[in-house]
Amino acid sequence: MRKFFADFQKMKGMKPGQVVAHLWEYYRFHLLVLALVLFFAIGLGKAMFGKKPETVFSAVLVNVGGVEEEACQALETQLADLLELDPETQLVDLRTVTVMPDNALVSLQSLMLQVVSGETDLFLCTGDIANYLLKSGAVSDLGSVLSAETLDRYGDKLIYADAEELTAWTEASQSGSAPEVDLLHSTPEGLVQPVAVAIEMTEQWQAVLGGMRSDGPLYGAVAVTTDRQENLDRVLQWLAETAAGS
Repeated sequence: MRKFFADFQKMKGMKPGQVVAHLWEYYRFHLLVLALVLFFAIGLGKAMFGKKPETVFSAVLVNVGGVEEEACQALETQLADLLELDPETQLVDLRTVTVMPDNALVSLQSLMLQVVSGETDLFLCTGDIANYLLKSGAVSDLGSVLSAETLDRYGDKLIYADAEELTAWTEASQSGSAPEVDLLHSTPEGLVQPVAVAIEMTEQWQAVLGGMRSDGPLYGAVAVTTDRQENLDRVLQWLAETAAGS
């Protein structure tokens, strides 16, 4: 350290070019180490505190088997092109989640956390999961988030709930006397207050992912916290068009 301060005093009387030459001659190793440290510090800072890409569409595939990671990545790219995203600042996120029977409560609670945090726009899931999400108040009335054109396009694929029946079940649940009942209906006929809450979408997702496996039909349910209705609408219309042309 004393040598450095002595050199520093000596360099005060040097010209700029001489200072550079002196530093490189006697301190090149130190300068290279300092440059490497600064390089990694800046890179780490950008990774930790830099602006992260914004998710503009997110879907969670629950208990859907046979989906390869490469297929998900390819579909993410297709959807990014569809939504005309800037890959530097925007992204599409597709995830697969498995709800295990021996750990179902923890797995289902993790789904609810994704709803509460606003991370997910669409759940693609089997009927039992869609029923759970409905009873938990986690899914939207499709009429409030999707365009009339999209709803018409899916037509008889819409899945309904009876708002009156759901209210009665919720009240019974609060008192601990709610029966184990399926609140999803394939038709609005006979329902007092029919509300479209999901779409049967097995064919549409099979067309874009292929090789999917599930225990029964797959339902698309929109998370109640989504605020990306326009992108969601475009994706659902594209899925319908793709399936129709396959």
